[in-house]
Amino acid sequence: MTVTVFRLPHLPQYLGESFLTHYRKNDIIFREQSISDFYEIVKDDLNKLSMEGSYSKYTKSYSSPLFNDFNRRFDSIISRSKKQIEIEKSRFTLKQENLLNVIGIDAEEKFLEGNFEEAFKKTFQYGKLTTEKMITRDIDMEIQLATLQEENKDKNILAVIGTAHTLYHRLKKKGMDVKQDFAYKPFIYGIDAEMTMRLVFNKPITDDLISRSMAQTFVESYLMDQEIPEYQRTTKTRKILSKLNTDDVRDLSKYIGANYDRREMPDMATVMWLRRRGIEI
Repeated sequence: MTVTVFRLPHLPQYLGESFLTHYRKNDIIFREQSISDFYEIVKDDLNKLSMEGSYSKYTKSYSSPLFNDFNRRFDSIISRSKKQIEIEKSRFTLKQENLLNVIGIDAEEKFLEGNFEEAFKKTFQYGKLTTEKMITRDIDMEIQLATLQEENKDKNILAVIGTAHTLYHRLKKKGMDVKQDFAYKPFIYGIDAEMTMRLVFNKPITDDLISRSMAQTFVESYLMDQEIPEYQRTTKTRKILSKLNTDDVRDLSKYIGANYDRREMPDMATVMWLRRRGIEI
């Protein structure tokens, strides 16, 4: 039978009708789980929820707080659905995840301090390491899904996965019966996701692309406060940042470091800097 890879941002609104259409047609729901620490707990709890509508050992600590709303929506959908739930068996621990995230946080701190050169190095380092981790996870999930399909030849499988993953391409190359869909179309990659995809497929990465990925967070944060939907937000962010090169982003970093409390107003500082350059946001 078929594996459908459904790619989406980890936000609850993308578990809407497009997702539900696929969900209803599939017998097994496979969900990514980036850390290994809570594998048995999460798998047992989600299957208990699917069968009985309640948890036994359930804990909210199994993933980043950033995904809480997404997880709650997912849980509400599978409750008493009687569907078989499978999750990624990651080889990465929570400790490894936290150590990796420290690099990303440090890169942002350096940028906001005005230390562009150090921020640039750490941003590229973080991008490479997270991409290497994602590739390893995708290889492992490829093996896991191939086994799952082999053991359940009469069942359709829905794999719910983040947009930057290359799982679909791997399964297709393996010769499996696989198709994919996105939570919305046309799907536009953010600059950070573009950098990831370029690293995955060994495409060139320019200094301008790395620099724009550093500024992306603050432009998107401002647009999010304006309640602009994600697909529009990504398109607008890309359009704004396409006007900037590495020297521009270096100047933005210096401007924020010299003029603003970096912990309180980085998005507004970015907007003020853009407007000084004649770029409306």
